[in-house]
Amino acid sequence: MEQQIQQFKQFLTRLPHAKLSALVTLLVVVYLAFLLSKLVWLVWPKPVISPLAPAQHTSQSNNVRNSSAQHIIEQFLFGKAIVTNNNNTAQQSQVVNNAPETRLSINLTGIVAVSNDDQGGVAIIESQGKQVSYLAEDVIQGTRAKVAQILPDRVILNVSGRFETLMLDGLDFTKTVSMPVLAARNDEDMGPQQFVSSELKIDATADPQVKQSIIETREELLEEPGKLFDYIRVSQAMNDGELIGYRLSPGKEPALFKQMGLQNNDLAIAINGYQLTDLKQAMSAINELRNSTDANITIERDGEQIDVQFSLQ
Repeated sequence: MEQQIQQFKQFLTRLPHAKLSALVTLLVVVYLAFLLSKLVWLVWPKPVISPLAPAQHTSQSNNVRNSSAQHIIEQFLFGKAIVTNNNNTAQQSQVVNNAPETRLSINLTGIVAVSNDDQGGVAIIESQGKQVSYLAEDVIQGTRAKVAQILPDRVILNVSGRFETLMLDGLDFTKTVSMPVLAARNDEDMGPQQFVSSELKIDATADPQVKQSIIETREELLEEPGKLFDYIRVSQAMNDGELIGYRLSPGKEPALFKQMGLQNNDLAIAINGYQLTDLKQAMSAINELRNSTDANITIERDGEQIDVQFSLQ
């Protein structure tokens, strides 16, 4: 037995102690690392793993999407829609009440308003010494103002987004629209009223040269109606707030005005039997003149009525 022990000792003395020592040290380090890792996982709290939430009902998903969409809509990314009311009277009243009198250097010398349609009339406005007829949405020459509404006693202007009132010449500014062009007549009767013909007559086209000039002027005016005011100026004549006719005066080219037998300050009261103190009749007269070759203008001069006759045949 002792001999075996001695042999084992001799075997050990022949082993490379340095290498064995390094191997043992490595094994000890690995084992300690393993133990340390186990200790760390024991101390470190386990993460809470939540199970995936089941898909919600389709209606709930739609509600979320609708809520998000509504939130986007409420930001008015494309501007806020304005719902307008079709009540023209209410709109007209609101605009009139919020439209102070304009300070522009222009004059409203005449109006042909259309009942219940503030966009359908014609306004005669003098700007920079020149009379021009305007429709709704037209821009007035020499200004930034646009015609917004044409009412019986005024025109509402749109001046860079601000509404202003241009009153008819001779009328004071008010916030109430008056109707100066009312005549007692039956609405069913759209034809001219019985108008007593004057005994005084002027044949404006008796002279062939004058007749030819008027024919040429008529063709020119049919193509460009605004040129009418190069030859004649027209302004409404009022008496106690009522329209009594239209004052006539020569334009910047007065020769034709005189050749027609007209004089400054003549008061036109009827055309072809249509009384100009009635809007509907005045519109009928204007429409008739476009296709007519004969015309009869009744004027008042120095208290007398005179028929100025034209024949373009």
